Parts: sequence; C-alpha cells; structure tokens
Amino acid sequence: KVGEATGALDEMLNSAADFLDEDVEVRIERLLSLLEPVMLVLMGLIVALMLLSLYLPLFSLLGEVRS
Repeated sequence: KVGEATGALDEMLNSAADFLDEDVEVRIERLLSLLEPVMLVLMGLIVALMLLSLYLPLFSLLGEVRS
C-alpha cells in the first residue's frame, strides 16, 4: 500500500524481494551448517560398520585356526 501511495511500487517490491532472498540464503546456510556434522557422523558409522563386517569374520577364523 505504501509503494502504491508514494508511486514507488517497483522499489518497494525490489526491497521486499531482496529481503526475502537474503532470508532464504540465511536459512539454507543454517540448514547446511547443521547437516554437515550429521553427515560426517553418519559416514563415520558406515565406515565403522564396514570395517567390523570385514574384520570380525577374520578374527573368528583366526580363533578357529589357533584352537
């Protein structure tokens, strides 16, 4: 309404668009900053499970050979 009344509707809409674009960018940065540590922990768990799945059978075979 203010933009229409003052005759500066395009400037007001550009200002609102810039504000909303900046708000979206800030929210995306926050989401990514929270997502990166979660992904790092998840990848660590996947690697640990893969190592366990490879080494546990080897250890059990080694135990049977010694017996």
